[in-house]
Amino acid sequence: MMDMSRMLAMPCSQKRVSAAAAGALTAYMGFDRILPFPPAVHYAAAGAGVHLACTNGDITGTQEIAICAGLGYAGAYALAMLR
Repeated sequence: MMDMSRMLAMPCSQKRVSAAAAGALTAYMGFDRILPFPPAVHYAAAGAGVHLACTNGDITGTQEIAICAGLGYAGAYALAMLR
């Protein structure tokens, strides 16, 4: 199977910045209304998804997943403050 990080357009070396951008993009594009969960869940999932995409789905780094999830929420919050 191919390495997923090679197929991604995001720089995985800047994973935390990408997680914040993913949360902001989720809020901007309105993807926070897809599933019947609060918007914060969608923002955190976007941030955690960046980490999982960069590590090929490896879930052993739970602290880094939590940080990326928090940054996804923070990115969406920052976008709301800029609007």
